[in-house]
Formats: sequence, C-alpha cells, structure tokens
Amino acid sequence: MLVVSAGADLAIVTNDTSGRGRAAEVVGRLRRAAARRGHVTAELDADDADATRAAVAALPDHVRRIVAVGGDGLVHHVIQHLAGTDRELGVVPVGTGNDFAAALGIPDDTNAAIEIALGPTQPLDAIRSEHGWAASVATAGFSAVVNATADRIPLPLGSRIYTAATIVELPRLRSWPAMLTLDGTEVDAETMMLAVANTPRFGGGMQICPDADPTDGLLDVTSISPVSRLTLLRVFPKVFAGEHLDHPAVRTWRAKEVVVEAAGDLWGDGERMGPSPVRLHAEPGALRVARPRH
Repeated sequence: MLVVSAGADLAIVTNDTSGRGRAAEVVGRLRRAAARRGHVTAELDADDADATRAAVAALPDHVRRIVAVGGDGLVHHVIQHLAGTDRELGVVPVGTGNDFAAALGIPDDTNAAIEIALGPTQPLDAIRSEHGWAASVATAGFSAVVNATADRIPLPLGSRIYTAATIVELPRLRSWPAMLTLDGTEVDAETMMLAVANTPRFGGGMQICPDADPTDGLLDVTSISPVSRLTLLRVFPKVFAGEHLDHPAVRTWRAKEVVVEAAGDLWGDGERMGPSPVRLHAEPGALRVARPRH
C-alpha cells in the first residue's frame, strides 16, 4: 500500500537499475533541491513497469508534480497515469537512451536537469493509442526488433546498446508488409523500419523524424522501404544527424491520426506496447512538462 504524507506535493519516481545505480544518488540531490524550494516530497522506488504504473496511479490528488529520475522507459510508464491530466512531469535523465529529455533540451548535467525538473512547465503533445500513451516515438519493424533485443543484452553499454542490438539483428534483416491510414488516406508502406513520432529522437540519439515537433498537434511518420543490408549500413549512420530523409528508400508523412497495420508488436519509448492494428493519435497538450524555455 502506498502511503504519502498529506503535505507532499511532489513525487520522485525511480527504479534501482536507472543509470546503473546512479539514480539513488541523484534522488538525494533532487530531494534537497526540492526542499530548498519548499516542496514536500514522496519517493517511489519501483522495480518494474507494473509497480511503477501502480505507484503513480495511487498517488493522491495533492501530489501535483511527478519527477522521473531515469530514462525513456520510466517516462513511458509514468505518463500512463499523467497524460490527459493537469499534473506536471519533470525528468532527470539517468537512463539508457534519454531521448525524450534530449529532444526537449534537458541536459545530461544532473544539477542543471534538477533545476529544470523543478521549474516552469509547458504543454506538450503525446501519442494516444489503444495500448496507452507514448511520449516520444512509436515504432514497428526492424527498430521494434532491435528494441526487444536491446532489452535482453545484459551489458552496461548506455545508449550504445541500441547500436549493439542493431548489429546483432542485422543478419536477420527482413521487410514487413504494412498498411498505414493517415488521416483517413490509406498508404501501402512495405517497410523495414517504421516510426511514428511526437519528438525527433529514439534509439539512443537517432533523429528518425528530425522535424517532429511536440507542440504542433501532428505526428511525423518515417518509413524505410526494403533495402539491402549494405544499404541500411550506409544509411544508418546518417540517422543520428537526421540526414537520411533524402534517401530514395525513405518516405515521410505528417498526420494527426495514424493507423498502423503491420506484423509484430508496436513499441513506444523503447517499451513494448502491443500488436497492430493500432490507432495512434496526436493529443495536443496532453502533457505538462518542465523544460528549458525557448
């Protein structure tokens, strides 16, 4: 049973594995910084996805801000009970990929990130689906397979784990039949890699949809059509700089609602979401997130 003091207005959520054990030290710094600002904190240390979601769901109404100390996966599970409400999200990135934080300009420097996490918030869009919410990118095809493999690699590689997983899966590269419906228009999009994005980044720094804007009420969609392994290896490095869009195998669209029909599961924010067909909808202002002012 979750017990939170009546005076608490801020919850710190983390797990033991975030940042290879760094999270506990970061939480201490965050707690002290929050106290200096007059906050009373509750701390939730969950050891798996289900526990994280249950703990956030059980928070009483007087806890107005939730700060996730971790990576994209932790953010993903926290927002399942945050999106569409007036509660606020702060992020201190100490995870594997930290793509959501990086897309918002939240730095890796812990002290700077803590100050931002406790500061002003702005409304941001989120991706809503039958399988729940995603903050950054929902993906299918080869990139989903890479996510699943990265989850099974026990080495502390940080964001390089996604590159390692790509190399592991490359010999099994194949294409996936896919049908997209973009704001009611059907598109046959046989694909090797499909991304539906609210923010530009996924996979530890890959700018798969470099023009995605989490404040425009739209989803950016990128599909890489079937290519050889050699071609994919040539294109792959360009994704980190967002310079892949001019390749003839890359197709892009923009829509408010995207229905994906493809083999295999859909993954969002590096976490398994569920099978297709699935309807993905850009929900304007579904999140209130502490981020640097632009």
